[in-house]
Amino acid sequence: MIAVNSSFATPIGSPTHMLVYATGNYRFSDFIKIGLPMNIIILAANIFIVSIVYPF
Repeated sequence: MIAVNSSFATPIGSPTHMLVYATGNYRFSDFIKIGLPMNIIILAANIFIVSIVYPF
């Protein structure tokens, strides 16, 4: 689940991203600007949920 969610910051993460990247005239930096904060949010949520499900 974490590996799939880490594909937000790159256009080669999924075929849908490639369609948008090619036809929408987006640059790689556009994916980084939006995708990197999304990756950080997903990482924080995953750490929180995993710590609840599997307590130390």
